[in-house]
Amino acid sequence: MASILNLNVITQYQINFVNKIDKEPGISTINKFPNTLSIKLTDFLYGWSNAVEINEYLMPLILDALEGKYDPETNTTSSGGTDIVIENDFCRFFSGFSDYSSYLNPELIIPTLDFKEIVLAWRDFLLTAPLNGTVVK
Repeated sequence: MASILNLNVITQYQINFVNKIDKEPGISTINKFPNTLSIKLTDFLYGWSNAVEINEYLMPLILDALEGKYDPETNTTSSGGTDIVIENDFCRFFSGFSDYSSYLNPELIIPTLDFKEIVLAWRDFLLTAPLNGTVVK
C-alpha cells in the first residue's frame, strides 16, 4: 500500500502505473508499466520491474546516498538504457555515461528523497495483483 508521501510525490510528478495486457499468439500476460513525464524516468523504472531486485539492489543504493555514503563507484546504476548517479541530494539521469561531460549535463535531475518515494511506489505497485507476467485468458 502506498504511503501518503508516495502519493504526494506521484501526484507532483504526474506519474501513474498501469497494467497492460500484452497479447501474444496463444497467450496474453499482464505487463506492469510506469507512465511518467520523463522518458528517462519511465525507462529506468520499467527496467526495474522486479520488486525483489528493487529491495535488494536499488533501495540500498538510495538509502546509502541519503545517509551520506556516496561513492561514485557504487552509487551508479543503469536500466533501460538510462544511467543514474544517486547522490545525497539529487539523482541525475543520463543516456549513457560514456564520458564525464554526460555527468555535467544530465537529462533529468530529481531530488533523491522524491526518487526514493517514486521507487517505493513502483515497487508497491509491482507487488499488487495482478502480478507482472500473470497469464490472462
